[in-house]
Amino acid sequence: MLKKYSVVGFYGETRQSFLFHVEAPDHLSAAAVVAANHEDTNLVHVIPGHLVDGEDIFYLGEGVVEGESILEDTETFPLEGHICD
Repeated sequence: MLKKYSVVGFYGETRQSFLFHVEAPDHLSAAAVVAANHEDTNLVHVIPGHLVDGEDIFYLGEGVVEGESILEDTETFPLEGHICD
């Protein structure tokens, strides 16, 4: 039985992030499907269900955003809140 997964990662050369919706029997197969169909991918997470961009998941930029850049831009990234365990 196929289940819905969202695969999150980025392309190696451009570092542009992506979110692919996949149907696969398990999370490992979902990762393999993305790797087999898209070159130069670096996978970060496989999450159950199909996430909706702007509702369930939010991109911080076009690609990988360095923490130092976030801390330097307090107007865009206000430092409010705390980490929960």
